[in-house]
Amino acid sequence: MILRIRFLIWREPALMPELFLLRTLLRTFSVVLGGFGVFYLILSWSAPALWGLALVLIGAASGITYFLDR
Repeated sequence: MILRIRFLIWREPALMPELFLLRTLLRTFSVVLGGFGVFYLILSWSAPALWGLALVLIGAASGITYFLDR
């Protein structure tokens, strides 16, 4: 019984709805950027000028994901 009470006391507080919404929007934006990055990476086989744009988009998506999970 004592262990059960301690578990209820040490429970993590719930995230604020605004913070949860912001994290969800940033993750969605990161997925969209990464998707465009992969698309341009595949397209860069026929147009090598798109290689830099693909790296920037994939890097931005990776950066958002990295700092969001910290």
